[in-house]
Amino acid sequence: MNDITFLRSVVVVVAILTAICVNAVPIIYASSPWRSRLLGRLFMYQAAALAFAIDISVFFILLRPDIKIRYWISIIEMSLIAAANLSMALRMWRMQRPKNDKKGPKRVLFTNAVYNKLKFVALVLLPALSAAYFGLAQIWHFPNVPEVMGTIAVIDTLLGTLLGISTKTYNAGQLEQPKQYDGVISVEPGESGSQLRLRDINPRSLETKNELVLKVVPPSS
Repeated sequence: MNDITFLRSVVVVVAILTAICVNAVPIIYASSPWRSRLLGRLFMYQAAALAFAIDISVFFILLRPDIKIRYWISIIEMSLIAAANLSMALRMWRMQRPKNDKKGPKRVLFTNAVYNKLKFVALVLLPALSAAYFGLAQIWHFPNVPEVMGTIAVIDTLLGTLLGISTKTYNAGQLEQPKQYDGVISVEPGESGSQLRLRDINPRSLETKNELVLKVVPPSS
């Protein structure tokens, strides 16, 4: 009983410290011009949702409300976190995959870097996580072992399917690799001599870049 009381005290202290740290992020970020950009607003939304979830967790630990109240609050907080992260993920996806010209080449489903990371997750990380949870559950009697392992298996299968489609499409040559330059600079003749002209540059794609790579097209092209 003493051990349980001590552990509960440790959990309370850690939970309160975590709540302070997590709440500090949106509070400090509020003093910046976060409303001026969509990404800033999404980051604030995500930080506030996470802070709300941690605050609710501390509330559950300290006051232990009725189980129905817990369920309803949990539904609300998880919905907020899911919506915030989904909005952020969609925005990051669009920033990394700008719209292409209809006449230009199509892009692959995943870039090489993303493909390699997802492959590591599907082949190594998720199976290792499933095996670790199963093994630890036998020692520490963790709950819902079949449900947790089944969920991981479903996610792993879905990820493997997407990777398989990406590999098959790439090998079949249906989609081309993305170009390695951000635009084209052409040399064109003018009345006062040769002139340089920039074209095929997507302004949105430059928001996340620190360098600009251009392909030079000589006058004869």
